[in-house]
Order: sequence, then structure tokens, then C-alpha cells
Amino acid sequence: MDKRLLRYLQIASPSLAEQEAGQLWDEAQGLVDLATWQDCLDLPDFYRRFHPYAANSAALGRLLAPCRQVRLLVATLGDRLERRARDYLDQQEAFRGYVLDRLGSYLVEQRMRGLDRQVTLAAQVGGCSTTRRYSPGYRDFALDANRVFVELASSGIPGLELGEGGLLRPEKTITALKGLTQHAGDKP
Repeated sequence: MDKRLLRYLQIASPSLAEQEAGQLWDEAQGLVDLATWQDCLDLPDFYRRFHPYAANSAALGRLLAPCRQVRLLVATLGDRLERRARDYLDQQEAFRGYVLDRLGSYLVEQRMRGLDRQVTLAAQVGGCSTTRRYSPGYRDFALDANRVFVELASSGIPGLELGEGGLLRPEKTITALKGLTQHAGDKP
């Protein structure tokens, strides 16, 4: 297994746990139903759609101040992996359930990082720059803003729902936004 992944899982190498984690990695790959969604909104439209969540976030306001547009991003693995992890836990196989759940978190984060890089590179080709990625729940940007992501992305990602407390279902889902400036000189 990749050494970074082992560190992420907090598993020593070489070990029996590493061998089992390798098998779970293979299983995780087969359980992923990756879906992504993107949209781009002009800044005023973003603030209108994400009202009151965006307007109430001073940190988000500072981040987006130099921006003209906002790119919305969603990545999800579907629910098969999380169901399988729960099955392991229900069967008293805590290690397998824990590792499979962590692998899901790792995989969805890697996919979101890929989307982040795509948006940044496309913006650079167009002579623009981007902000860092920002998600509901960061600082003072309310987790309830996920409600808007679900409304906008649910037609492109079947099964995407908002659960209690603004948490997303499937659980291995990340929502994020990136601000885009008009010119690279307007660097955020």
C-alpha cells in the first residue's frame, strides 16, 4: 500500500493490519459509485442563491471579495461503501468497518482535490486565478448552506440528500466552492 495512505489510516508497515487494509482498499475500489457535479455562478447570483448563509459569513465575504464568479463543486462516492462499512461494524468487525470508512473519506477527498485542480488549471488557461476551496462548515459559513448545494446538484447526482444538522447523504460527499477572478492580476 501507498505509504501516505498507511499514514492516513495510522497503520504500521509491515504488519498484518497493512495486509488487511490492502484487501479493504481493493474492496473499496469496487464499492465506489463516483459522481461529481459542477456549476458556475456570477457573484451576485451566488449571494442570491446562498442567502442568508453566504451573506452571514464574514470569512466567505473576504475570500470572495476580488471574485467575479463562484464555481460550485460536489463529489460523492455513493452509499454502497458506507453501507458495507456499517455491515462490518454490525458484524463486530470494527477494524474492517473503521478502515473501510476511512478509505471512503480518503477517496472522496482525493476526488475533490482533483476537481479543485481542474478548476484552478482551467481558470489559469483563461487568464484567471482562483481562491482556495471553501466548504459549508468552515469557519462562519453555515453547514446549512449544504441545503443549496443539494437543491442545485440533486438532479445531476441522484440520491443526494440533506440529513439532520445539514449533513449530507451519502455520507462520503463533499461540497465546496472556489472563487474565480476575471484576471490573474486580481489574485485573491
